[in-house]
Amino acid sequence: MKKIVALFLLLMLMGIFVGCYKQVSLVHYEELRSILQEEGYQIVDEDGDESILQGQRKWVTLNGQEHLSVYLYDSEEEMEKDASYVSPGGTSYTNGKKSAEVSWTSYPHFYKKGNMIVLYVGEDEGIMDLLKVHVSTQFAGYTP
Repeated sequence: MKKIVALFLLLMLMGIFVGCYKQVSLVHYEELRSILQEEGYQIVDEDGDESILQGQRKWVTLNGQEHLSVYLYDSEEEMEKDASYVSPGGTSYTNGKKSAEVSWTSYPHFYKKGNMIVLYVGEDEGIMDLLKVHVSTQFAGYTP
C-alpha cells in the first residue's frame, strides 16, 4: 500500500512540474521557414548562442550565405517588451540591467511577429522584401 501511495504522490508531483513547464510556441517560426522554402531558399537552422536579445535564439542560414537570427519568446508581451529595448537604429540595446552597443558587419534590420523577433544583417533586397511582407515592416535598424 505504501508503494501505491508513494507512486501516486510521485505522479502528482510530475503532473505539477509538467503543467508548470511552458514550451515556446514555434508557430510563427515554422511559418517563416515554410515561406522561405517556398521562395526557393535552402535552409539550415540550429539553436543559436545567447545574444543581446533575451529570446530563445535560432540561427538560420539561407542558401549557405545569408543569415537570420530568430528570437522566440514565451509570449507576445515578452517579445514586445524586449523589442522596446532595441534602439531605433538597431545599434544598441538597453533594458535597465543590461546595455550593449553593437557594430554590425552590415546593416541591421529588425522585424517582429507574434512571439518572434527576426534580425537580418545584410543588404539583400529579396530577403528584406520577404520579411516585410510575411513578418512585418521593420521596427528598428537601418533605413535608407
